[in-house]
Formats: sequence, C-alpha cells, structure tokens
Amino acid sequence: MAQTPDPTPLEDAEVRSFVTKVYRELFDSHAPLDLFLASLDDDELEMRFPEETVRGHAGFQRWYERIVNTFFDETHTIRELEVARTLSVTDTVDTYVPMEACSAGKGRYHT
Repeated sequence: MAQTPDPTPLEDAEVRSFVTKVYRELFDSHAPLDLFLASLDDDELEMRFPEETVRGHAGFQRWYERIVNTFFDETHTIRELEVARTLSVTDTVDTYVPMEACSAGKGRYHT
C-alpha cells in the first residue's frame, strides 16, 4: 500500500540538512539510484544542472547514469541554498553547488 506524503512543511533547517545530506552522502559517493528516487517526487521533480534540465524520475535516471559513468571522486560544496516558500505544499529549493571531480582522460573537472 502506498503511503500518503506528510503535507507538513519542513522547516528551513530540515531542508538545509536534507540538501546537505543529498550532496555529501549521495552525490559524492555515487549512491544507488533507488536512494535518490525514493526521495524525489516523480510528478514534481525538476532539477536544473549546467548541462541540462531534468524532469521526473526517468529524466533524473538518464542524467545520473551519465554522470556516474563520466565522473569520479566528486566533491560538491554548497555555496548558496535558498528555500522559496509557496502557498502550496510544494516549495522550491535553489542551490548553487560547484562540483570538482575527475573524469577519465580529462583530469580534474570543475563546474
């Protein structure tokens, strides 16, 4: 049986903690795709990266598989994080997170 999401809005500190965890514990370690998808709403997901904007689980999966097969030894540094509150249950989180990584044959890579 599917669980109904809790409509209680997260506090800004909870959002910041979640975002930090995603970058440090998931992106930096190339966590399994399922761990990301479990926390991302398929219908509402939109993530804008320098190289493209992905929507939904399928878009995120395509992007993530390309990234984990291109880069390794990533380090993400959260430089900016802003939570934009809306009147609906869905809020927008804007981040600026430069990445430093290695890529096969290209050495260190910075975004």
